[in-house]
Amino acid sequence: MKATLFYDGQCSLCAGEIDRLSRLQQGSLALQDIHALNSTENLPDRDTLLRTLHLRTEAGHWLTGADANAAAWQHTR
Repeated sequence: MKATLFYDGQCSLCAGEIDRLSRLQQGSLALQDIHALNSTENLPDRDTLLRTLHLRTEAGHWLTGADANAAAWQHTR
C-alpha cells in the first residue's frame, strides 16, 4: 500500500502545493481529494479530514497537520 495524503481539492491555497507535490513526488505517494471519496469507510469522517491535513503511511499509521505535510514531502526528490 502507498502512503496516501488526503487533501481538500476545493481549497485554492492547497491547489498550488498539491500541484507541486504531485510533480515532484516519486510515485510512492497517493494524493486523494477528500471531495472525490466515494466512501469514508475505514477513514476518519469527512469533516475531520477537511479540518486537518491527514496522511496514512504505508504501514497504516495516521499523521496529521505539520507531521502529515513533512511526511508527504519525504516522498519527493
